[in-house]
Amino acid sequence: MLLSDSAAKAILGVLLALLVLTPVCAQNIDELKQRAGNGDTAAMVSLGLKYWKGSAEIKQDYAEALKWTRLAAEKGDADAMNGLGMMYVEGKGVPQDYAEAAKWFRRAADKGETNAMVSLSTLYWQGAGVPHNDEEAKKWLRLATTKDNDFAMWELGITYQQAGIHKHGRDAAQDYVEALKWFRLAANKGNTRAMNDLGQMYESGWGVRQDLVEAAKWFRLAADNGDAFDMGKLGWMYEAGDGVPKSDAEAAKWYKLAAEKSDPSASMDIARMYREGKGVPQDYAEAMKWYRLAADKGYSDAMICVADMYRAGQGVARDDAQAVQWYMRAIEKLDQQAAFRLGLMYLKGDGVHQDDAEAYFWLSLAAFNNPFEKYAQARDQTKARLAPSRVAEVDKRVRNWIDAHHDPQSCGGGLPGPCEQPTVTTPAH
Repeated sequence: MLLSDSAAKAILGVLLALLVLTPVCAQNIDELKQRAGNGDTAAMVSLGLKYWKGSAEIKQDYAEALKWTRLAAEKGDADAMNGLGMMYVEGKGVPQDYAEAAKWFRRAADKGETNAMVSLSTLYWQGAGVPHNDEEAKKWLRLATTKDNDFAMWELGITYQQAGIHKHGRDAAQDYVEALKWFRLAANKGNTRAMNDLGQMYESGWGVRQDLVEAAKWFRLAADNGDAFDMGKLGWMYEAGDGVPKSDAEAAKWYKLAAEKSDPSASMDIARMYREGKGVPQDYAEAMKWYRLAADKGYSDAMICVADMYRAGQGVARDDAQAVQWYMRAIEKLDQQAAFRLGLMYLKGDGVHQDDAEAYFWLSLAAFNNPFEKYAQARDQTKARLAPSRVAEVDKRVRNWIDAHHDPQSCGGGLPGPCEQPTVTTPAH
């Protein structure tokens, strides 16, 4: 069965978090191999997991991981059955096969393996390897919750939360109440995702009276568990004074903690704080460092900030050529603000040679399907400076650029980039 990229990512995101194989105590790899070779099922499971992950003591080898995990699964080990299902989902060491994955998840689930129950539920939600069936998905989730699986509790909460988001009126309120119940049960068992979702529901007033203090409490608990998203969220709340005393210093502290865990959004925030001198001493070099980290992760807003700092000579020597390159990188990400800024550079001859035609090209891209009137105004004013024949040449160039970047799944609005259906995304444990 072929799935969209978003559906496949949704499955992998959930199932990778559930891949739990029980390791066996062993002094070294040789001992583990000997025990596995002698038919010790627990050793087979542990050896398969070690080959799957790879380490300094054993080279990653998906074929070997598959061999040992399958041997343990065929001997009836539920953990191995669950792991084998995951291997078929991910398609490493074996061709991707959701139907085969579902078979092994079901065998493990029938033995009471709760993570396999959640995995099987995910396949039913997505219709991957099994017919799409919401009721069957819920059945397996509920069964896992009866065995105290906090991930299943969280997943069940997500199903009710999403149902509430897509409904209106009394039905939505009822779904939110159920979502809150399951999130709270999971959060009280230490599930970081559930803590985050509880915080979001109190922040938004979904199913409860809006309570920013309560929201901050749950975000802090998730942050204390090491979740970068919630660290950044606390930063926003301290900067705004929402649910906590307003404090730029506290905001900067949490932004930096999140950024140090490679959260690109938090990298943007701490960079801004250093650039503006909010909560920390103003430090352009430090700001540039964090902007670069976010830009290198593909954030077009960060690319624009890097370009702006090159133009201003903040934290680096002024370099207009570098600024142009960073604007270009952002434009390749279909960022129209970058196209607008580059167009103005050419219009004014600021850091580049003055060129009305080049300015018109970039401003046309900036204004394409864009609701901001200033973009269209700048484009039209520049167009008026060109001869009709030159306008026709540039318009053709604009059409060619848009055609080259066209995606059939584009949602419309702005430059024609890809548009995937939204999936439930939450911060990882």
